[in-house]
Amino acid sequence: MLLTHIAALLTFLAVCHSQDSAAVLDHRAILRRESLAEVERHSQDTAKSAPASKGKKAQTVVLADGVDQANTREGACSPFVEGAWQHTSEGALTAEDLTNWADLSIEECWTKCTLDPACEQAKFEKAAGANGKRKCTIGTNFMANNITITDDFYVDKSKVGSDEAGCYAKHGFGNTHVRKVKDGFCHNFVEGWKVDYVEQCDLHSTSVKHQDECSHWGPEYDMTEIGCWSQCESKTACTQAVYDHSTSSCWIGTNHMDKEPGFGEHGLHQCPTCKNKCFAKHGFAGETA
Repeated sequence: MLLTHIAALLTFLAVCHSQDSAAVLDHRAILRRESLAEVERHSQDTAKSAPASKGKKAQTVVLADGVDQANTREGACSPFVEGAWQHTSEGALTAEDLTNWADLSIEECWTKCTLDPACEQAKFEKAAGANGKRKCTIGTNFMANNITITDDFYVDKSKVGSDEAGCYAKHGFGNTHVRKVKDGFCHNFVEGWKVDYVEQCDLHSTSVKHQDECSHWGPEYDMTEIGCWSQCESKTACTQAVYDHSTSSCWIGTNHMDKEPGFGEHGLHQCPTCKNKCFAKHGFAGETA
């Protein structure tokens, strides 16, 4: 009997250790596009359905955990720009299993966008595949109210019933935000994820600190330009960011943008082979956010 109790205790401790290890690895799963299955499985388990409004045709009401029903619509996201916070190792901005997936549920589709820092929109196709799962594509365009079909629906309802069943706008429909970006290195750039805090991001670390509390993402991240801007937007103290297209590197900073981009004696860019872009969260001198 004693041996039986000891065996049961060892089994319980092994399960607890396995769960703790999985929790530590969750952050890396979010950062690396090939390892999102565990997070999405949780979202699928906790997915919920909201009731449709009376007297109206049901909108897209199947939700992933943390998705506001007000940010989903029936029909096609329009305009739609496919993309994500990373590109492929070959430099492609769109690819299967990076920006589109052939066999997802609608909850998994919305979760893909929620987890990608640069995603602003996701579309879920109507034609069902195996087990009722369908194609999902994520994009980087803000869902502004420049296409009004009826009421406050900023989606192309002509596609309802055809190839696209639902649209998700992560930060809401009617979002008219415009990023302030110019060619060149930010002239008065001061690196930091907050004032006086400079840290190199570490792709291989399982520490949240090495992913969230850092200010420089190197080429190993395969980051896109919009992915870089989204890193700055997610941090309260960040006011500026620099992206280099020649290396896919990103730096974020905290200085005021009171000068036009330029790197002094080196000209507009940081180095002869650099292809810099400068992002001003609150606008450049004389501009408003």
